[in-house]
Amino acid sequence: MQWSNQLTRSIGIEYPIIQAPMFGVTTPEMVIAASRAGALGSLSLGDLPPERCSELIRLTAENLKRPFAVNIFVNNIPKVSFDLRKQYSETKTFVEQLAAQHDLKVTLPELDSIHLTDYREQIDVIITHRCKVVSFTFGNLDTESIKRLKDNDVTLIGTCTSVAEAIALEESDIDIICVQGLEAGGHRGSFDETPISLYVMLVTLWFTIYRLLGIGSITQKYCI
Repeated sequence: MQWSNQLTRSIGIEYPIIQAPMFGVTTPEMVIAASRAGALGSLSLGDLPPERCSELIRLTAENLKRPFAVNIFVNNIPKVSFDLRKQYSETKTFVEQLAAQHDLKVTLPELDSIHLTDYREQIDVIITHRCKVVSFTFGNLDTESIKRLKDNDVTLIGTCTSVAEAIALEESDIDIICVQGLEAGGHRGSFDETPISLYVMLVTLWFTIYRLLGIGSITQKYCI
């Protein structure tokens, strides 16, 4: 069977398969094994601090001569406000009380002790290590980050969970669009509020593509 297509040729992999970047589960060893098997291994960096990102990328790259992707969370980190503190406190109390009712000991951290890494802090590390494929979820990259990555010949893979998100990624010149439906379960990489099943989304995307043929549309991208 012939596996070569635009996706495999653009990234330099043998099979059009991308190993899921599962934050907290994926290890450098898993990424190495997936890439050596001919797929695109994906190293999940989530919202890890730059130092840890650098360490994981180094551990992967020094044991692998094939392409692999790094995956980051593109979250909009809210400012710590009075309302946010109140919401967090109420949620913390609820979770801890619920756990106690089921004889579980759960203690959530205080809000001020939580540090969330802005993905822009990770971009410097990604460029320094010359990573050539970056996938992202929970949002869209800002214009400056997209330019910096593309100026360094990085292929970008964005996650969409609705037609509106797919169009937003296409308009941002994202190279590859990963389509994720409700069937993903657990959590989804949404940044638009409209939930939609994978089947409905693919059908809708198809008709959207058909209507836009020839005018610089999503047809120029790969949907996976």
